[in-house]
Amino acid sequence: MRIGYRRGQNLDKVLPHEMLPNMTIKELFNQTKSMKPLEKAKLVDLILADLDKPDAEVEGAWLKEIQRRKQNLKTGRTKALSYQTVMGKYK
Repeated sequence: MRIGYRRGQNLDKVLPHEMLPNMTIKELFNQTKSMKPLEKAKLVDLILADLDKPDAEVEGAWLKEIQRRKQNLKTGRTKALSYQTVMGKYK
């Protein structure tokens, strides 16, 4: 199986979905063994892009955390460190 994919391209035109429902993950993995490294990398990129979708709950939690940290800085409860101080710890 050869996958020719360009970012943003409709995946339905590249990989027919009718072949996927009857395949196990192991069978799908075995199909990748005959692929060239670049084709495998493109497939991995597609899978990772599919997993990297915003999660409203996580986004909300981060927003609350950002607001909490900002408030702590304003009130002096937390002190900001300079870049040099932070990076100096890792030398």
